[in-house]
Amino acid sequence: MTFWTTETCANTALPVQSLSKYYTLQREIGQGKSCKVFLASTISSNDLLAVRVLDLNGRKAKETAILLRREVHFLRFVRSPFVVRAYDFFVDKDSAQIVAELMDYGSIGSVMEKEVVQSLTERQVAWIMFQVLSGLRDLHGMGVIHRDVSLHSVMMQYNPGNPDTPIVKLADLGLACSSANTHAEDFVVGALVNIAPEVFRKQKCGKEVDLWASGLLCYHLLVGHHPLRKMDRADIAFELGTRGRILYREQEWTGVSRAARDFTEALLEFEPAKRTNTEAALVHSFLAEAAQRFNHMTRVPAIRPKGRNLQAGSLFGQGSRHC
Repeated sequence: MTFWTTETCANTALPVQSLSKYYTLQREIGQGKSCKVFLASTISSNDLLAVRVLDLNGRKAKETAILLRREVHFLRFVRSPFVVRAYDFFVDKDSAQIVAELMDYGSIGSVMEKEVVQSLTERQVAWIMFQVLSGLRDLHGMGVIHRDVSLHSVMMQYNPGNPDTPIVKLADLGLACSSANTHAEDFVVGALVNIAPEVFRKQKCGKEVDLWASGLLCYHLLVGHHPLRKMDRADIAFELGTRGRILYREQEWTGVSRAARDFTEALLEFEPAKRTNTEAALVHSFLAEAAQRFNHMTRVPAIRPKGRNLQAGSLFGQGSRHC
């Protein structure tokens, strides 16, 4: 369902097409730093999708165009049930539009903020982390490093077979790069607090940075905050580059199982060569029950029928810690 043309926009060197020929924008359902997200339907079949509209004339237009080119490059060949699927791309003189499958719950971060939830139950965390790491396994297998795994790049979709177990997928490939790129200076991207220790130490970097970021995500979901919160650049550089440790405050980990902590610590190993990889993480005992549930789950089509209402009920409110 992708329509590429030879005509290009001078600002982006990307294909030009008219979105309105194929899709109808219905209403805005989200916003980002330089984009808006709309619920849309196909003109031919009325199926529901999401359209991300990026501003190419704003204050950060040049940066947006660079990220856009990179994202479109990777979206052309990335195929994984654990990565948000993009179907079409359009661009005009003012904006670019990416048409993708509808992740109707939004990001984990936005859901937790909306529901005023700081941390999740271990069962919920394991369910999320199994799918996040499955997505990274697939990306790494295709030679792609995500470089921006966080609460806001992990999206969730309603699961009609079991509403308590949302479908989880990675999104936002604008900061992704090829695994052939190993220079530390090229990995100073995304949020400062999510940068891996090897980047601060100016060592060779690779797919291990995604495992580190996944560990930070898991830590946050289990405990209720990022381990490096309220630190400035100098403090973070000292903790990761010089001291070489993540502080585990015992009072915050009271009630967290040994399996959950071992899993988190394996992802947050400071030496990249010793850090767990996606294959080992996916068979860790902490994820065993989540893996079993996922393997017995009924698969959901990526393109959603228009007849279904978007879900607006509480997703994490029941059973979450520190609500």
